[in-house]
Amino acid sequence: MTADGELDDLDWEILREIRGLCEALDPVPDDLVERVRFAIDLADIDTEIEVLRATEMPMAAGARGEHSRVITFDSPTLTIMVKIESNADGSLRVDGWLSPVGGHAVEARTASGPITTSSSADGRFSLARVPAGMVQFVVRPSGQTGIVSTPTMKL
Repeated sequence: MTADGELDDLDWEILREIRGLCEALDPVPDDLVERVRFAIDLADIDTEIEVLRATEMPMAAGARGEHSRVITFDSPTLTIMVKIESNADGSLRVDGWLSPVGGHAVEARTASGPITTSSSADGRFSLARVPAGMVQFVVRPSGQTGIVSTPTMKL
């Protein structure tokens, strides 16, 4: 360091080496920017948000070798169970069930944009083609002002 407190060439070299070590040992995740954008978009919603917690239940391969995942999200006011299966084109099929049942607005927030649907009176919903990648499910329960959201996850 120079007498006036400025960094000299040796300081810059040390900082470059530290940066290289950090990049090698703890690199920035490839999807970090996408996750931050999801978080910012959700923070911009001017309403009360309840975030669900997830429990994943692995499923065995099906008769034709297809794999599916079942994830349950719980909160004090709503439970969402989703079954995720791969489509031949690389997209995902999502079948979901909500409790308490009712016709609720359901949105899958993806990097390609939102995919919206509504659940049936018995709480069932389906999304035929969800792009693989970062997804967040947002439910607007009928008769309530707030929304319920899953954490952002990679499918």
